[in-house]
Amino acid sequence: MSSKRIRRIVIELGFISLLFAVTVCLQRASGAYTSAFGAEPDEASHYVTAVMIRDYILHGLPHGPVSFAKNFYLHYPRVAFGLWPPLFHILSGLWMVVFGVSRNSVMFLLAAFTVCWAWIFYRLACSVIGSYGAAISALLLVLLPETQRYTSSVMVDIPLALAMLLAMRAYGRYLISEKISDALLFGLFAALALLVKYNAFALVLLPPLCVVLTGRYHLLRTKTFWLPALVVPLIAGPWYVAARRLVLYAAEPGADRAPLGLSSVVTSATGIIVVAGPVIFGLALIGAFLISLSRHRPLETNNSDARTLFSVSAAMVLAVFLFHVFYPLFEIRYSLPAAPALI
Repeated sequence: MSSKRIRRIVIELGFISLLFAVTVCLQRASGAYTSAFGAEPDEASHYVTAVMIRDYILHGLPHGPVSFAKNFYLHYPRVAFGLWPPLFHILSGLWMVVFGVSRNSVMFLLAAFTVCWAWIFYRLACSVIGSYGAAISALLLVLLPETQRYTSSVMVDIPLALAMLLAMRAYGRYLISEKISDALLFGLFAALALLVKYNAFALVLLPPLCVVLTGRYHLLRTKTFWLPALVVPLIAGPWYVAARRLVLYAAEPGADRAPLGLSSVVTSATGIIVVAGPVIFGLALIGAFLISLSRHRPLETNNSDARTLFSVSAAMVLAVFLFHVFYPLFEIRYSLPAAPALI
């Protein structure tokens, strides 16, 4: 291994440590390690469901998981397995098998999700704006108020944002390479995102928006473009079919859902503007405008790749915005997957 590669690994490990230290310090400053599981209405349900899975594993995976869950519910009536897709609860349950069920343990898990999210964003941004700009951007992502809030709450929004960022990154690579492997990776990460939370259906809009923004309409005639449409149902489909009644129940409109129309557009736009702050949103609009002005200029390969990644970022913002126009819920956290793209 060359000294240059060793130096790069050391720098990245140091940056990951810095991200983790900043994240944990922000958690402690918010009182996350001493407060109860009540910061959000769903927080206790996520925690208790994960504990149930942990206990089921430690009991040796006894027969009749449904009967085990019913008995557990009688003692701790906040179990909500099936109202949300199962991936976050399964991962949390496995984490608790190793590190216990204490609040400190769960907060470290949430910190790990946030650090992974910021680090993946750092690696993606390095190829576009260099290591220093990428480091500042990743730290900015961690410092966002919504990031801090949901790093200190047992909620699925940060894990969802992580999975959707991985999907965005994979699709950016696919647009550059048009390889089967990158199309498969996008399908895999999109499926994992759908197994975290229903809001991941916004990723359905990402490929067509990317085609329009990049002008690569020839992709519509390729098999690789349609490959994720086979991968996602293969991975996420079985759970959605098995839990279809609970999925439909969870998707029913609630009191916080705005009617479809102008109000839903305003609601979704508000989420996009507020999640990263109006300053970042305004600068993102200026950046998109400047990139569009230079769209037809001849570019070197690296610059062309960077422009493609910028287009994927714009498509992600639009996908999250449009999804919540048609499924309007006023929660700023639902726009978190758009935050890295805006930055």
